[in-house]
Amino acid sequence: MYGLADLVSQLNETFQLMKPVDFVTPAQALRPGHSCTVHLPDTIRDLPMGGINVHMPITFDDGIRWLARVRQRRLASPLREVEKVITENEVETMMVLREVSDLVPEAYLPYSLETMSEGSGQCPLTSLLLVLRN
Repeated sequence: MYGLADLVSQLNETFQLMKPVDFVTPAQALRPGHSCTVHLPDTIRDLPMGGINVHMPITFDDGIRWLARVRQRRLASPLREVEKVITENEVETMMVLREVSDLVPEAYLPYSLETMSEGSGQCPLTSLLLVLRN
């Protein structure tokens, strides 16, 4: 079992790994002709999060808002390959549910997590999902 200090440390690691990642390019690639801004707060205290994911608001020039959802780093996280399959299944599930109800937001995987990190060519995050907010 992990203590509060472990959880805070893991969240801080996720936050630091998010800083150099280019979230704008994949979002704009999904909406050609539109520019967007991504808001990454200055501290983890202001980062919207749940028990597993952290979220960053994306706002397009026409007022459309999305969320970038990033899975938090955990000491007991599954292998990167397993994370990829989990995220792909989440997107597929949301796409199927979207066919049944407009209440389900659209979800997208950026073209490749490996192409998202500036400079290094490797994205340190294991999971990113772009979700259209209704």
